[in-house]
Parts: sequence; structure tokens; C-alpha cells
Amino acid sequence: MPDEPPPQTLLTRLIDRIGDFLILCIRFGKKHFPKSVPAPGNPAKTPVAPVEGQPENGEPPKEVEDNPNGKWAKIKRYHQTTPVWRLRLFYYSGFLVVFAVLVLWCWLTWPRVSQKTGTEEERRVVIELLVRETSEAISREDPDRAGRLLKELEGLIPDHAIFFTLSGAQKTLLKDFDGAREEYLRVIRKQPTSFVALFNLAELDFVAGNYQAARDLFQKLHDARPKDENVIFRLFLCSLFLGDTAAADRWFQSLPPATLSPANHYARAARLFHANQKSEGRKILETARLLFPDKIKYYEVTFSSLNYR
Repeated sequence: MPDEPPPQTLLTRLIDRIGDFLILCIRFGKKHFPKSVPAPGNPAKTPVAPVEGQPENGEPPKEVEDNPNGKWAKIKRYHQTTPVWRLRLFYYSGFLVVFAVLVLWCWLTWPRVSQKTGTEEERRVVIELLVRETSEAISREDPDRAGRLLKELEGLIPDHAIFFTLSGAQKTLLKDFDGAREEYLRVIRKQPTSFVALFNLAELDFVAGNYQAARDLFQKLHDARPKDENVIFRLFLCSLFLGDTAAADRWFQSLPPATLSPANHYARAARLFHANQKSEGRKILETARLLFPDKIKYYEVTFSSLNYR
């Protein structure tokens, strides 16, 4: 009895199909892209002109396709007469070479990619940590620590809006208002609609007593965020100090109710302090401190700068 062929695995069937596909590709190229018709007797060295009447895209004549000395015939004959194990070894070897090249490429490039990714991730974490610590130092009104952290941050993001914003806040703590203004203007040049930078610029005008300029900037911010109670509170103060009572009343009516926000209490206290009724104003402040102990820091800083105590 003849020997039965060994059962084919999925991989061997796949490799056989790839081999057949390659042969079909060669046949397709031979059929549709011939450069010339080989001369009988010496097909490899004596090219001749294409056969008359042959299509321009090159449909080879029957005698050429069936030429026993042609390349296609040799490849076909080799594939039909070569033992299966040798063909599989040939295909396996090709795939193994490609696989080895891919493994080598991954081995050479992966350390650099992973190192670069790790370095960028570490840098991002350090920047986030420095930004958070600098913000906390500014909130605690510790300009010295904020300055040391800003020096480290400058080496990482020297031309970033976040760095300019924090630097402006630190200079504000040092009463360097001109330097702070320059830092915020740098942010505006990079991000013209930056709410934080525009708010801080308006704050600088407010602290300097330029209430009209401050009101103009706060009005732009109100157009962008009409429900921001800090902006409304500033607009109320600017109008009050400019003597625009009608505008001050309108802004006061826009504030949240006294049961929901300390802004209403501090606005009423500011009106009393401005009218030199300090004792009545202090009573309202005490009520606000009892009701909103965690929400009054911003308003307390504002009243401190106005010497409303």
C-alpha cells in the first residue's frame, strides 16, 4: 500500500497556501507585464521584439506560456517535483528569517522607547507635583517656598502659561505688582482668553485703586462667565467705590441669596464699611464667618486689602 501523506496542520496548510499565492503572483506578473518575448533556443540571452498584435498590457502568446525552458515552467516544475518536506523547509526558513529580524528590531528599539516613555511620564509627574506644591505655598501666603519651587519649575516649563501664572501670584504676595502684571501679560499673549490671567490683571487694577479699569476687565469676565459670584462681587465693589449706586444695586441683586453664599453678606458689609458704619458691618462679617467658615478666604483677603476690619 502506498504511504499515506502526513496530516497537515493549520500552519502547514497556511504555508502551502502562501506558496501557491506567490506562484500565482509570479504567473500574474509573467502574463500581464512581460518585457519581451524570449527567442527560441536561448530564452535568457536573446530578447526579441514583442509579437505583432500583442496587446499593449502584454498578454503573452501561447507558445511562450508553454515554453518548457521559461521561468514559469521551471518554477512550476520545481514546485511539482520537489519533495514536500523540502518546500516546507524553504518556506519555514523564510518565515523564520523574517521573524528573527522582527525580534531583533524589537529587542534593539524597545529599551529606547520604554526609556523615553518612562522619562516623559516621570517628567509629567514631577511637573504636576511642583505645580501643586507651588499653589499650596501661594495659598498659605509663603512666597519664599513658592519662589524656591518656581525655580525648579522654571527648568521644566520655562515658557508655559502655568509657570507665568504661578510666578505672577508669587510676585503679588511680594507686593511686586509691576512684575506680577508682566507675568500675567505673558499669559495673555499665549492664551488671550485665559480667565485666571484676566481676573488677576483686574485684581491688580483693583488693589491699585484703578476701579474703572478693573470694572472694565471684570465686565469682560462676566460676559464669559455670567454666574461667577466672585466676578459679580468685584463688579459690585468697583461700582460702589466709583459712586455708581445704581450699578452697585444691580450687581448686588445678582448675587446669590445670603443663605447660599458668603458673597451677599460681604457685599452688605462692604456697603456699611464704605458708609463708615463699621460696627454694623462687623456684625454681618461675624454672621458670615459662622455660616460659611470654609468659603470666606477670598472675601477675607479682599476686606484685608481694603482695611475693612
